[in-house]
Amino acid sequence: MARFSCQIHKAVPPATIAWEKDGSSLSPSDRIVILDQGVLQIKNVKKADEGKYRCIAKNVAKTRQSQFASLIILSGKNDFFCLL
Repeated sequence: MARFSCQIHKAVPPATIAWEKDGSSLSPSDRIVILDQGVLQIKNVKKADEGKYRCIAKNVAKTRQSQFASLIILSGKNDFFCLL
C-alpha cells in the first residue's frame, strides 16, 4: 500500500481535494481511494502505479497545486516501493 498526504491549512471555505498522476486526473477505484483529509491511498501497488502524483486543493476563492511526488516501484524477490 502507498499513501500520499495533502496538507491544507485554514482554507475558507473548505477546499475539495483531487489528485493527479502524471498530469492526468485520478479517479477513485477499488484500489485508488481518497481518504478523509485528502490522503491518497493506493492498494496492491503495481508497476503501472509508478509516476508523479500531486494534489489539487480548490475552493471558490483559490486553486492550489502541490509539487509532484514520485512513486517508484523497485521489483525483485520482494516488491518494494519508494515515495520521493
